[in-house]
Amino acid sequence: MSNLTVTTSIVLTHEGTVYDFEKSHSLTGITSVSDNTIEDIDTATVSVLATIAAQNGGAIFKDINFIYIENKDTVNFCNIGYKDTGGSTVYFPLDAGRSIYFWNNQLVVSETGAVLGALVDWDTVTAQFDTLAGDLKVFICQVTP
Repeated sequence: MSNLTVTTSIVLTHEGTVYDFEKSHSLTGITSVSDNTIEDIDTATVSVLATIAAQNGGAIFKDINFIYIENKDTVNFCNIGYKDTGGSTVYFPLDAGRSIYFWNNQLVVSETGAVLGALVDWDTVTAQFDTLAGDLKVFICQVTP
């Protein structure tokens, strides 16, 4: 088993004031890792987890404990969607060269705008580029009991 540490560092000087802080988070007991690049995703929606499973010989990740997605394109943004088993989806536009990561596979879905609610697992991650095809780097860690 392996351990993951992710450190976020923010350094900014604004109007003479320096803001400098750092935060680290860890995940221990990692049993499965996937480090993939999905190439030439175009303006059609692509299932990220199914594509990675095909690249990894059919291994499908469930109960993801950490997922990092990086838009490798230098121009286009990519919509990243997380869909739960009931079909509700949240989308994050990921600008060119940017990345996003999550520490679990859960969402709170609300049709009323309520922030607090039942946690549901997302089981699908989708990607769709804006105008031209682009590449995504996807790194996943899983801890299985």
